[in-house]
Amino acid sequence: FGKEILLRYFESFDFRYLFFEAGGSLLKNTWGGGLIFITLLPLIIFGFVQICTSRIKFSKTAILLALVLSPVSSAFIYIHYETLTRVPVFVLLSFLASIGLNKLLSKNKLIASILVILLLLEFVRFYHNFKTHYPIKLGQQIYDAHEN
Repeated sequence: FGKEILLRYFESFDFRYLFFEAGGSLLKNTWGGGLIFITLLPLIIFGFVQICTSRIKFSKTAILLALVLSPVSSAFIYIHYETLTRVPVFVLLSFLASIGLNKLLSKNKLIASILVILLLLEFVRFYHNFKTHYPIKLGQQIYDAHEN
C-alpha cells in the first residue's frame, strides 16, 4: 500500500505527464500537449534555483514545503494521473516559472525575449490545435469509448 501511495505521489512530477501527454486523455489536454507548456520548463528550473539560493529563509522554506506537500492529496486517489487533485502542483510550478521569468527579465533581456516569443508561438500552436484538431479528436475518442 505504501509503495502505491509513493508511486501516485511522484506521478505529480512526471515530466511526460506534465509537459507531453497528460495521461493520454483528450479530456485533460489538447492533442499533442501536456498540462504545462514545455517552454515553461527552463523558467521553472530557473525559478526553483532562485528560491533555493534565496537569502529569505521563510519564503524559501514555505515554497519548498508547499512544493513537497502539494501532491499529497493526489497520492490517495485511486485513479492514476488524476488531474484535479494535482492543481496545487500546477499552481506552484507556474509560480516558480513566474519567479524565473521575473529574475530572467532583470538579468538577460535577450534570453527573456526569446522565451516570451517561444511562449507566444506555443500558445498559437495550442490555440490552433484547440480550434481545429481537438474537437475532431475528442469526438472520436468519446465515440470510441461509447463503442467499447
